[in-house]
Amino acid sequence: MKSALSLLLLLSLPLMFGCSAFSNNSVGKIQVVAEDKSNFNAVTTVDFVFLFKDDSIELPQNAEGWFDVHNDLRFNGRVKVVTLRIPPALISEVQMPSKHSSATKVLAYVDFQKNGDQPPIDLTQNKHPVLLLKDDHYQLSRRR
Repeated sequence: MKSALSLLLLLSLPLMFGCSAFSNNSVGKIQVVAEDKSNFNAVTTVDFVFLFKDDSIELPQNAEGWFDVHNDLRFNGRVKVVTLRIPPALISEVQMPSKHSSATKVLAYVDFQKNGDQPPIDLTQNKHPVLLLKDDHYQLSRRR
């Protein structure tokens, strides 16, 4: 009886604390908000990179480097990439990859006409990050 009760308690922990209590990152949802005339009125490509075993993976240090080589990189299942192409004046939710909560790191590379030397944005510790695409820059915000 005691072991059955212990097993029931163990199985109910994810329900009591939510699945994020046992995840490697805090990300639940990601939203991209492109303001009117964002990225100098051009479509913006954003790659959301989910690293599952990041200890030996070397990624480019900035967006320009990422978009130059990302199609040539081989990750052997250790990385999943979700790509969005966002026109101005659009709000979009990111379709999270399967098992996204087990990713050890979540990054966003933004292909912006200006600021190609910007490092990726680390979303790992943000529960509901919002990427704001403005006319001449972008920034990370949080849902309220």
